[in-house]
Amino acid sequence: MFRRASKSKKDAAITDSVASEESTVAKANTSDSLATVSPAELKKELALKEIALSGMKKQLKDEKSAKRKLFSSLAKVAGELKKQQNVNEPIIDAVKYANRSWYEGGMWRPPAVLPGVANQQIQLIVREDLSHLFFSLVMVTAFTRVGLAVVETGELSLEALLYFAVFWMIWAKDINYSTRFDTTDLYFESINLLTCVAVLCGSLSASSSLASEDSTRIMMMAAFVAALHIILHCRVAIWFRNSQSGSVENLAKKHAIFSTIMTLCETTTWVIGVILPELTERRLVIFSLGICFSLARLPKNFLVCDFRVASTRRAILFTLYLGFLLQSVLVAASPFFSYQSPTIKEYGFIGACGVMLYCIKIFYSDDAPKHAQDHALLVNSISGFLFSIFHFFLLLSLTVFGSGLDLLTHSYFAATAALPRSAKQMVCGGFGAVIFSIFLIKSMHMKRIPVGKQKYFFVGVFCIQSFVTLALVAVSGLLCFDKPYFGALLQDEWTLVLGLAIVSFFLVILSWLDEMVELALYESEDDSRKALVHPFGLWWCFSADILPDVSEDSEDSYSPLLGSERSAGISKRDKEKEYNTMKGQV
Repeated sequence: MFRRASKSKKDAAITDSVASEESTVAKANTSDSLATVSPAELKKELALKEIALSGMKKQLKDEKSAKRKLFSSLAKVAGELKKQQNVNEPIIDAVKYANRSWYEGGMWRPPAVLPGVANQQIQLIVREDLSHLFFSLVMVTAFTRVGLAVVETGELSLEALLYFAVFWMIWAKDINYSTRFDTTDLYFESINLLTCVAVLCGSLSASSSLASEDSTRIMMMAAFVAALHIILHCRVAIWFRNSQSGSVENLAKKHAIFSTIMTLCETTTWVIGVILPELTERRLVIFSLGICFSLARLPKNFLVCDFRVASTRRAILFTLYLGFLLQSVLVAASPFFSYQSPTIKEYGFIGACGVMLYCIKIFYSDDAPKHAQDHALLVNSISGFLFSIFHFFLLLSLTVFGSGLDLLTHSYFAATAALPRSAKQMVCGGFGAVIFSIFLIKSMHMKRIPVGKQKYFFVGVFCIQSFVTLALVAVSGLLCFDKPYFGALLQDEWTLVLGLAIVSFFLVILSWLDEMVELALYESEDDSRKALVHPFGLWWCFSADILPDVSEDSEDSYSPLLGSERSAGISKRDKEKEYNTMKGQV
């Protein structure tokens, strides 16, 4: 073993000596080669190496720049994807809500805020619930019961006005809740059923005086419906009592508490009216206080409503009411056709009534705002309040107009010698009031005009529409009086109805002038949306709750008031100056 170790040491020593000799030889060869290379060649070789090194550095720098650009692009793509995801999430939630079954989450599930309340920019077709459609039919029935009272007296009495206001306030309570919260659970369905029964029973007493037992029944109905809505809002306030401050649920809780307090005051007022003796003066005060407490919920309090649902419910109620009026015309004319067939002129009378009511429907539904922030319900509290008040006067005017049309139809087919003065006044005055109310409702919305010289086309069209509409309203009002220069229209019922039908058709054509100008100036809707960015309206004394976004950093910035607009080189100072000067425009 000792011999093997000594042998391995000798081999290692021999290997080291050989390696040292080879290293010595290599150094000698290197020194010989350096000695043989000239300084010029050495300098040239060093220059080539420097060039290669600089090329490698440049290539490395380019690779780093490319990686940096790639990383920046990936970061932008990730940001856009995140932004798009945030935009699509409310739309997906709204689609899921619209397509879900009514019992999903439980038949007696807790209250929930509508998706359109949190995000007003969601543009979806509102699916009208059949329960709300039935409720609208019940309300239209109650309105027509008031109209029958107007037909009996031949005028709009104080009692009919107050009873109509009570029925409309019941409908407004339903809108106040159903445009903010889910209404497909059995809690709301049960309360909606009880409300419909109460309204139907109360409508039977809509033709009595204030100092009567029927008036007491009207107040009992109003107190019962108000108590039902107290239960609804208390349920919302209790469920969202622990909501986070600043969230939609917290705003829903505040809205429910406020509505509960005002509805409780209204209920107390009706109960006191039921207890007090049947005196006309006291009943007038009770009805006035109850209506005032109910009106306090109309403005935009704490939580905005889903304006698309609210607009759909108003349009359905208005259309159903027009259908009921057309039915009343046919019912009034039907007894006269039992013994003889109608003549061509009588067919023309019924057709003129249908054309007139249909044109009123088109005139009402025209000029809907394209942007959510342009709707009167979302501009500010005052515009939302006036929008609701004008809608009340629209339905009241339609009631007077329908009552007069009923009397006019009966007078025409009964071949009365002279046109009844009450029928003439109610038809002409009611028609003018309907047109004027629709004009006021449309004027509460914001309109859009271009920034350049093209804005004068739209401003001119809006001025023409306003002037002609107000002139026709004035003429309708003058027709209520016996003026000699309007005698041709008041010769008989057929001439009057035909004249009003022609005026209604003319108003529809007039309301389309701004759309005609828009189609003539812009090729597509996208072009018009990019150009029509400047707000314009008749009610600029009511400033918007949210100042328009005038930031110039983004190319296509969205603003809560101005919507999507192109900066087009307009500076921030010019935009602010333009917005401040527009507050005083009319």
